[in-house]
Amino acid sequence: MDGVGDQGAVEIASIAPGNTSTQRRAGAEQANVAVAPADPHFAEILRIADDAIISVNAGQLITMFNRGAERIFGYQAEEMIGRPLESLLPDRFRHDHSAHITDFAVAPDTARVMAKRSEIYGRRKDGTEFPAEASISKLLQETGLVFTVILRDISARKAAEVALRKAHDELEIRVRERTAELSDMNRQLVRQAKELARSNADLEQFAFVASHDLQEPLRMIASYTQLLGKRYRGRIDADADDFMKYIVDGALRMQHLINDLLAFSRVGTRGKEFELTDLAAAMQQVFANLKAGIGESGAVIHVDPLPTVWADATQMVLLLQNLVSNAIKFRSAAPPAIDISALRGDGEWQIVVADQGIGIEPIYAERIFVIFQRLHTATEYPGTGIGLAICKKIVERHGGRIWVTSEPGRGSSFNFTVADREGIEHESATTSG
Repeated sequence: MDGVGDQGAVEIASIAPGNTSTQRRAGAEQANVAVAPADPHFAEILRIADDAIISVNAGQLITMFNRGAERIFGYQAEEMIGRPLESLLPDRFRHDHSAHITDFAVAPDTARVMAKRSEIYGRRKDGTEFPAEASISKLLQETGLVFTVILRDISARKAAEVALRKAHDELEIRVRERTAELSDMNRQLVRQAKELARSNADLEQFAFVASHDLQEPLRMIASYTQLLGKRYRGRIDADADDFMKYIVDGALRMQHLINDLLAFSRVGTRGKEFELTDLAAAMQQVFANLKAGIGESGAVIHVDPLPTVWADATQMVLLLQNLVSNAIKFRSAAPPAIDISALRGDGEWQIVVADQGIGIEPIYAERIFVIFQRLHTATEYPGTGIGLAICKKIVERHGGRIWVTSEPGRGSSFNFTVADREGIEHESATTSG
């Protein structure tokens, strides 16, 4: 409407009233315009189409204005018949409109897309404008050359495009902002990792120095108190003998506590590289280490076939040893009965150490893995309260989980997970490939 572009639209013809004739067709061929046969069904389709279909004569006066045009422009057909087509255009497009139609009238093509290289706009009866896409065709009727315009209101599409561009721009802004935030966070994490590494090194050094410096005076206290006990036992009074015994016991317990604290602090800093570790072989080492305790308690330990896993072999021995030792320590009146088994999971193994000991209340199921959180006094069950905390730290270093299910008086089942050997090998093969 505001201009005529290149050839390429589907040809649309107006309805030619009356019967066609050989003479009329010959004239049309000479004029190189389309001629369509009269068809009342086609006429009805044009009349009720959703798109605006508008025909104008050689003088550019409107001769047909369908319902789609009425809906889009807001005019009734009787208001527009006989009026110039440019009355449906915004003022700024009217100057060039007539020249475009005149040019198309003598051009060899019979159909064009209007304003192919620029936007086209229509103007409604209420004066508002809207973006449109349109094509124009021409044909020769008995009354002369007729132009037909098919026009569609694309306001919704344009609004969607604007909204899409806005959303795209906003997304780009958010991506840039988020990228900047992630970069800052990454720099902070790198800085914190360095600080943590320094802190761990300092902590390890402190733990070593503290353990050495604390152990030496404790050894002296225990040694000289034992000498006093040997030399003066029975020569002072019974209370003095008991006091010296308490001093020695306290010093020994402090030594054990310092050693356990040192072991706890070194789980993450002195661990070995992970390797394929046979848990069955690890259990044989546990049996050797706990031979005396197993024999004294009369414990019966049943071990199902155990897998090979990706782990620190030394820490796996310590982990299993602590769990078995725990089952022996917290036994009931009967000799300990311990079952060790393995369950295959998704990329991991679940190892279970089950006993028939005294059990624990479910409310303490998490507390027992916290350092120094004891449920019993050292008199009832000797120990420092660090063993299960070390187990938890070892499991977490291996990326696993540890938990307990228990019922008081009926025993406990300690469970932990560790990476599956096959899963690790598959991941390594995929990475190297």
